[in-house]
Amino acid sequence: MKNYDSKIIAHRGASFNAPENTIRAITLAWAQKISKVEIDIHITKDKRIVAIHDANTSEVAVKHLNIKNTLFKELQKLDVGSWKHKKWSGVKIPSIEEILATLPKFGVLIIEIKCGIEIIPYLRKAIKEIPSHQIEFISFDYRVISSIKTNFPKHKALWLLDLDYTPETRKNNLPVEIYIQKALEAKLDGLNIWAGKIANNNYIKKIKQHNLLVYIWSTNDPKVAKFFLNAKVDALTTDRPLWILQQLKKKDK
Repeated sequence: MKNYDSKIIAHRGASFNAPENTIRAITLAWAQKISKVEIDIHITKDKRIVAIHDANTSEVAVKHLNIKNTLFKELQKLDVGSWKHKKWSGVKIPSIEEILATLPKFGVLIIEIKCGIEIIPYLRKAIKEIPSHQIEFISFDYRVISSIKTNFPKHKALWLLDLDYTPETRKNNLPVEIYIQKALEAKLDGLNIWAGKIANNNYIKKIKQHNLLVYIWSTNDPKVAKFFLNAKVDALTTDRPLWILQQLKKKDK
């Protein structure tokens, strides 16, 4: 039986079962012995780093607040759990310090930067006591991920690519050779690519031929997960990490 445990990334924590990007979702993933957890981060008006996907709170709270224009203490007043289920009522937006306090020795926190390079000095301060192998970075913004790699050379940094995520991104998609070249120029560790049709075996093989890592985002389909893991990707992101692992192990019996 193949061991997939080290290749599964919990997307925004165990976000199928608990509110995304919250301590509840993150600690649930750790409790499930998932070794890699991904979060999204923004920076507040008072320069606190918080975990939330969007630049505002509209999707997870009743009140609309823009993260960059709001003090951390104001964000802390919001309930970002009830949208998921009433049992999560009162769950708060966590700071990166709260999240790092949950990081087990076996864990790797994969941080997706959703804002700009202005976050870098505050990020440096936040993670300074954490071993570099326990923090990885991803971003869709090439300038941001390149700056991250320059500022944190010991940490893995991967460039997120949409590929054929939407008709618009498919239209704007570039040849894989260009993405590879730009990743190498920035000394990135790999590419984190959408789990679509463009990301076929040949596409993945071309990336790996340049000693770049290949991560996949994001699927909750065991058949899709199996395809990419058989294609020897280095990690795969899912909202249902434990369930996906269980399904994969069933298929291998």
